[in-house]
Amino acid sequence: MTKKPYIDDEGLQIADMSRLKRPWPFANSHHCEHNPSSKINNKEPLDTRLILWSAFKASLLIGLLFSGIFFLFILFCQFIWLK
Repeated sequence: MTKKPYIDDEGLQIADMSRLKRPWPFANSHHCEHNPSSKINNKEPLDTRLILWSAFKASLLIGLLFSGIFFLFILFCQFIWLK
């Protein structure tokens, strides 16, 4: 029984990574070309206010839903389960 020779090359093409830049969170701050606040400043104040109000309404809806379910669970425990 002969041992199979190890073949390191499977015919896959390897990409050249030497010209790629590092992503902006890991780049040096003085060399960074990406400004994360530039996207926010392009919006109008009314647009920003509407986005925040919509997020606030969604969080209130989810909070009220969980509070209602918790209240119904307490009523179930009090009047049916622990009676």
